[in-house]
Amino acid sequence: MAFEQFANIVSPLFLFLFICVILFKALCADDTVQFHFSEDNYGKIFALYHSGRGCAGRCPGTADGALYSECAPQKAWDRRGKTGRAKLRKFAGLRSFKVINDLYLPLYDKTTQIDHVLIGFFGLIVIETKNLGGEVYGEPKKKEWLHIMGKERHHFYNPLMQNQTHIDCIRHLLGKENIYNVNIESLVVFTNRKVTLYIPKNLPIILLKQLPKYLRKERFTKDNNLDVDAVYQALLKYRVTDKKQIAAHVKNVKKMAKENH
Repeated sequence: MAFEQFANIVSPLFLFLFICVILFKALCADDTVQFHFSEDNYGKIFALYHSGRGCAGRCPGTADGALYSECAPQKAWDRRGKTGRAKLRKFAGLRSFKVINDLYLPLYDKTTQIDHVLIGFFGLIVIETKNLGGEVYGEPKKKEWLHIMGKERHHFYNPLMQNQTHIDCIRHLLGKENIYNVNIESLVVFTNRKVTLYIPKNLPIILLKQLPKYLRKERFTKDNNLDVDAVYQALLKYRVTDKKQIAAHVKNVKKMAKENH
């Protein structure tokens, strides 16, 4: 009798502990973590990691994390990227919007590669993806951001500035087609499951798992009378499809990435 009473007390306790362990592991294995800091605190933290101190190596990331998503546009999103593309397609399909992936556009005497453009009645969202693992430190006015992977650290071009170049390019080309006053938003999406972001608040930077919620924002339901098909066809008109030009672009970006290692 005493044993049965003991078992009746202990069994639920063990079950509770087991559930807690499972939940803890699930939380630890979550896609990504995002930390925000005030401008003052951020400067101190950024300086700390520039000095070589801190908790580098806490998040292992992936060995093939590229400096720039353009280094391997077909692999940048990998398995999670396919999920991200599917989410964009689903969102666009339900609203008669358009999506263009891996868009190469002319920029001066070279080309620029845009990961994703979502075109809707509200305007455009230009999406830059980063498949970086480890830790990322950045702020909007800094030209270079810091990436730490284990014991290695290197700098990469500010993705917000990078995406602004994409937006300026799109505005220029749409202007050639007499399409003006288009609302264009920038969005940077980190796709790697093992990345920790140390960035200030209120930047248009999210994690892949946050994409569906982000797209449900009220402003993306607003009808600004944009001709979706006209914008879509205009961008396709200027799309660079020449394999030599694309190969030259990829080669140049890889060279830039190597120099920043």
